[in-house]
Amino acid sequence: MTLKISTRLLLGFGLLIALMALTVGMGVYAVASLGNRLDIIVHGHFKDTMDTVDIRETVNEVARAVYNLSGGEPDKRRADVARLEGSEKIINKNFEALKASPFKVINRSGGAQGFPPII
Repeated sequence: MTLKISTRLLLGFGLLIALMALTVGMGVYAVASLGNRLDIIVHGHFKDTMDTVDIRETVNEVARAVYNLSGGEPDKRRADVARLEGSEKIINKNFEALKASPFKVINRSGGAQGFPPII
């Protein structure tokens, strides 16, 4: 079967346009799904990240307070002891928030109990 050159060119360009439309459709779908995943990161994982940062900052405060207990004025030592007592509540609150997270941030066996004691 012999096709005229104009028919062959028309079929070739038609196939090319169909492939381009398919590529554009896949790109639009990828951008839309990227937006959904970005929303999960921003609204979900960000809170878990901030809870983890709060734990790290509290552990650093505990380390400084323990270091300061070795010397210094009695009033400052009392303030450091009070900081130590309050830090356990902060750390436990953040661990509970991470345990309740739908993103399963704490995935070690035993959850927070799998971590070594901080205080």
